[in-house]
Amino acid sequence: MKKVEMVMMIGLAALGAVAGTRSEEMTSEEENKTIVMMAIEASDKGNWEEWKKRIADRFVLYGPRNRKPVDRAICKANLVKQNEALKDRKRTIHDIIAKDNKVIVRMELTVMVKPRAYTVGERDKMNAMAFTEISIYRIEGEQIVEQWVECDATGFRGDYRGRHYGGWPKR
Repeated sequence: MKKVEMVMMIGLAALGAVAGTRSEEMTSEEENKTIVMMAIEASDKGNWEEWKKRIADRFVLYGPRNRKPVDRAICKANLVKQNEALKDRKRTIHDIIAKDNKVIVRMELTVMVKPRAYTVGERDKMNAMAFTEISIYRIEGEQIVEQWVECDATGFRGDYRGRHYGGWPKR
């Protein structure tokens, strides 16, 4: 078993106690993967009607940047700002694993940005910058009800932070 798979499986096991009660309308693990993939694709394309179908009204996002859980409306507003700011981006899904009503996705987002410091003649030069994210989704009634996010955004915190694409959405 690869190290990343082991970490992801440990994450699933740890979340078993956190997730609470299970819905009686449990969908299969493959269906849960499809629900998550469709939500990610809808958000990337800005198809907010499709995204709303996949994300429950009572959706909650837990992430390292958030001091408190984020609801569906705030999550959508942040995604809209991200899509507007990072038009030239590419998302790559590296792993997707499902167990019961939880899905873990390890993905990478690559964006093109101008470096903060440049020399004469390099003003139009763009650099690719990537960050990885591991998200754990909990599915209930064929919708995503919770998401836990951990990401490595070292590049965004370093020389590139916010200057070239308007920064992260304000809280």
